[in-house]
Amino acid sequence: MISRRLVMVTGRKVISAGLRIAGIPILVRSVFPFEAPVFPREYASFTSGTGSGSGEAVRVDLVAGNPADAADGEMVADTGPWCLYRRNETRVILWSGPDKSQPFWAASFDAGLRNIKVWCGEKCLARRTDGLRIRNPFRYPLDQLLLMFVLARRGQCIVHAAGLVSGTRCVVAAGRSGAGKSTLSRLWAERHGQDSLLSDDRLILGPGVVHGTPWPGELGAAANECRIPSAVVILEKAAGSELVPIPPREAVERLIPVTSVLWFEPEYLTQALAGMEKAMSEVPAYVFRFTPDHRAVTELGKVFPV
Repeated sequence: MISRRLVMVTGRKVISAGLRIAGIPILVRSVFPFEAPVFPREYASFTSGTGSGSGEAVRVDLVAGNPADAADGEMVADTGPWCLYRRNETRVILWSGPDKSQPFWAASFDAGLRNIKVWCGEKCLARRTDGLRIRNPFRYPLDQLLLMFVLARRGQCIVHAAGLVSGTRCVVAAGRSGAGKSTLSRLWAERHGQDSLLSDDRLILGPGVVHGTPWPGELGAAANECRIPSAVVILEKAAGSELVPIPPREAVERLIPVTSVLWFEPEYLTQALAGMEKAMSEVPAYVFRFTPDHRAVTELGKVFPV
């Protein structure tokens, strides 16, 4: 259950709910009550009460308003579902969904990324007999998009990868959709238990560390834990199981297509890629050609330190 608190700010009650992702405390605040559930169930281990306990928390303020009114400045990216606008140091992400209809929300933030304002449109509001409620938009994809900026500052990236755990160590098994992340995760869990999965779809990778995320794949593996990366493997389905060592530069080149990268933000992009290069200089990397059966699990066990 998400814990909440009521505090007084300029004479108005503010309801807050907290998250912690990759060790980053996040405080989501609203002057309107949250519509339940505040976060999806896969966020359960990432909730942290009110997000208090750190002066470095990212603060996200939810307000009711027309998201289109916040979309000011030059459009620098248009992915279809969302657009990014830039004006001086301010960025605005506008989410309209795949059908490009009435915008759901717009998130405005500056280079410090400590205070974020989210305009919640009609699709984020619930009008109840006791008043207006907010359908909290701070979940996928908004949280992932904003964290891409925060993580880049730390030299970390969001990678499409499964995290296979043994003790304090984790193998990062990266690949495109269909490469076998879910299959390999299922086989690993069948042998080592569900708790041996950090994630079955997305991880946060940086020098010397890998974090679970609340954005799982079909198995729903989403552990709010961090591990030391033991190896990075790039998945390729094949006949038999074979680990082929590759140099750090090739590993980076193969990871980039399966990494959420801020191509349209040169400064953030440089920081994120520098972190990835450092991370890959510290751990062995392989192309893992495998047949999706338990022989693959045995083969992967070879990259964990004894």
